[in-house]
Amino acid sequence: MSDWYRRSDWNEEIATDFEARLGRARPSSRAQYLSLQGYALLATHPSQAEALLERAIASGEPTETPRAACYLALSRVAQGKIDEAIEAYEVAISAERRNPAVRSTAGVDQSFLVALFVKHELYDQALDRLAMAAGENWSLAGLESLAAESIIRHAKGEAEKARHLAHRALQSLPEHASGAEWAGISLDSLRMRLEAIAK
Repeated sequence: MSDWYRRSDWNEEIATDFEARLGRARPSSRAQYLSLQGYALLATHPSQAEALLERAIASGEPTETPRAACYLALSRVAQGKIDEAIEAYEVAISAERRNPAVRSTAGVDQSFLVALFVKHELYDQALDRLAMAAGENWSLAGLESLAAESIIRHAKGEAEKARHLAHRALQSLPEHASGAEWAGISLDSLRMRLEAIAK
């Protein structure tokens, strides 16, 4: 049986048990348990995950807020709440500024959503955040950074720069990405979008 704070299913009985155990946990650990349970429910119960993650953030635990806010963004993406997901990443970014010892990929993840969902009004902010994240070793965040900047530069009419970034992003896409998704976003559709820019 999985830990009481990592269950992938959710019903009234499970919720009652979770709340009872959470009530007995140390106050300093409750935000972490809410985050971990919320994360475990992302794929199966995103709306319940959202509720738990909002509670984790509301607890005000500074070291847990960035992670909880990033998970909250994913729960909202899974429900099609893109503007609210972007706002959740902003919560994570603000928390990191208050506590620089805690880091996440919120800036890159947010920029990726800005690019994919054509949030023109946030393009310049996204490019600034991507510039700050530049130089990372390959990771999902590195791929997101390249793809987001390519899409934004293309939309802003900077064709040559966009083409160069699209080529780099395509090289970073793993060969086994076919059929894979990132929070409900198809990596195959991302590949096709980048290929169109790279022509």
